[in-house]
Amino acid sequence: MKQSWKIISGRIAIACMLGLSLIFFVACGLSGEGGSSAQATPTPLPTPVVPDKPVYAVEQGTVVKTLEFTGRVSPVLEQELFFKTDGFVGEVYFARGDRLEAGELLAELEIGDLQNRLAQQQVALETAELTLSKAKQTIADQQLEAEINLEKLQLQLEQDQAEPDIARVTSAQVNLLDQDNLPTETNVNMTFYDLLSGKVRHNFVHTMNHKGNPDTLFLDPLISYWLEIHTIPPIIIDTVRVTAGKHTIIAANALARIQCSPSTFTF
Repeated sequence: MKQSWKIISGRIAIACMLGLSLIFFVACGLSGEGGSSAQATPTPLPTPVVPDKPVYAVEQGTVVKTLEFTGRVSPVLEQELFFKTDGFVGEVYFARGDRLEAGELLAELEIGDLQNRLAQQQVALETAELTLSKAKQTIADQQLEAEINLEKLQLQLEQDQAEPDIARVTSAQVNLLDQDNLPTETNVNMTFYDLLSGKVRHNFVHTMNHKGNPDTLFLDPLISYWLEIHTIPPIIIDTVRVTAGKHTIIAANALARIQCSPSTFTF
């Protein structure tokens, strides 16, 4: 045991001597370098850059915290939309995801054919209205004709009552002939004059009844007349005679101006 301790102690002593020698040599080397470095130019240290301090403007406001995220919105209630008639879509006014208000128009069909049919219906409506207007006018004309005939009968009755001794029951009609020799001319004033005295005996407005025939007149068979039809210029028939108890047709050429011998038919 004692011998081992001696060996360890000797080793420790040798290690200490070696350490002291190493320290000595290092110290000498450092002192030699110090002498040579005294003659070298020292490297200047860079001046540190001092950053500017930022300046902030202090304002009073609302602090808002915003969250951004993505997602998908699904409707609570879905409604299928469709056109009540078949056709091609002409115009769409909204895209997917657009916001709209109730009652706004979403899309329209091509309505070219519909517009044509609408125009046809409008023409048909105007035609029907025109037909109705003509029918009303025809009814009004027939009513006016009936009123005129009634006035003629009343006037004839008054004349018969004023002169009961003279039989005034002779009927007549005036046919105003056109270029085709048809009694189509009408709506003119006619005056019957006494052929002997020249006094006015009757003043009528030439009209047609609902059958297209000239109205019936009642003339005194005991009087000879001359007739003036008030066209422009007037038509003159110098002699008109009727037969008692027989219907007389007085034909006058509406294109002529003066007729000395009118066509008169009695039956």
